[in-house]
Amino acid sequence: METAQNLVIRNGLVIDRSQNISQVANVYIANGRIAGIGEPPDRGIQFESFDASGCVVTAGLVDCQVHAYEYVTPLGVNIDRTCLSKGVTTLVDAGSAGSSTFPGLRKFIAERSKAHLYCFLHIAQHGLASAGCVTTGSGGECDSLNVVNVQDCVRVINENRDMIVGIKVRLAAAVCDDGKNEEEVYRRALEAANICQVPLMTHHAMSTIGHGGKLGCPGSLRTGDIYTHCFHGYNSLLDPETGKVDSHCVDAKSRGVLFDVGHGQGSFSWIVAEQCATEGFWPDIISTDLHSDSINGPAYDLLCVMTKMLHLGMPLEDIVAAVTSTPATAIGLTGTSADITVLKVEEGSENLEDSCGDLRLITKMFVPVAVFIGGERCPTSAEKSWPNPSCAAECRARVAKNKETK
Repeated sequence: METAQNLVIRNGLVIDRSQNISQVANVYIANGRIAGIGEPPDRGIQFESFDASGCVVTAGLVDCQVHAYEYVTPLGVNIDRTCLSKGVTTLVDAGSAGSSTFPGLRKFIAERSKAHLYCFLHIAQHGLASAGCVTTGSGGECDSLNVVNVQDCVRVINENRDMIVGIKVRLAAAVCDDGKNEEEVYRRALEAANICQVPLMTHHAMSTIGHGGKLGCPGSLRTGDIYTHCFHGYNSLLDPETGKVDSHCVDAKSRGVLFDVGHGQGSFSWIVAEQCATEGFWPDIISTDLHSDSINGPAYDLLCVMTKMLHLGMPLEDIVAAVTSTPATAIGLTGTSADITVLKVEEGSENLEDSCGDLRLITKMFVPVAVFIGGERCPTSAEKSWPNPSCAAECRARVAKNKETK
């Protein structure tokens, strides 16, 4: 890692929606903090120079959904090795830990990682310690309501406000005793989130709970809550009768519910995303849901998911906001620490799969150029991990198997 107390990143396209900036400018870093954009803060200071001509300069990328509890859950990945090298400086673990298992996430993962790690605490006490991806098979973390303890969840959040930024719940029949517990699990998650005044992130797929109604999802979500996996293909946010975005989802977005990509292994459909793009229903947050079963495809990394949104026609400034200012605001991050990512949009020609194995020809893609945490430059890897030739076939086989077991 290279230490640079005083640095100027020159001539890049600086995009920062929180400051209404989208222009070619210089970014000045002094003593590990952003000291100015445009003119130098003090002409007496000597700055080392980094040339970002032809690049996009942003705040450090935020991946609002990963699974970082390596060795404790079957989904965990090493965030420094797999995410920081791709320009992601801040990550949020989405439910790997519950109230009983959170201390280990802090001690053994967050405190030992260079990248900043926060957490959505799972409403189930053991989190995802024995749970993997949701399929049509039975068995999951909320099969017993005995482990869905509101008081314990609230206590651990209040004791760890510096790291826990919200609550996570998976609403899927397969992880809630074949759907028998879903509504009660959802009620308890909402109750805990209300008590703590933190956002609730909901995984909502293959669920017995509809979009609207007395306890719908996203119908019952509050302003600032997060509806993740918004482009999945399983009873998706598209109305099956009209093929358009469900009115309950449109209403929720207008109320300030945040829609998040949360790509993962099984939660991104080109067909659903293309329909949403046609209607201008863009995600507020772009995240990977990166874990051991998605890191080698079809999610790969945050830049890959951003590339998919670029292919769909999402404006560059909106993409940047969805991986910087919007998720940062959603989880309550503030400050001027010099976490900065430098990216380039390159031309190419690659077939890129979704979670169903469907392919689209990608001609523009994001690649990392440099990443800084607190003004210190960290190693980056411009080598793409995608495409993985076998992944599309594996995705198609998994979808076919799920259909057979329904």
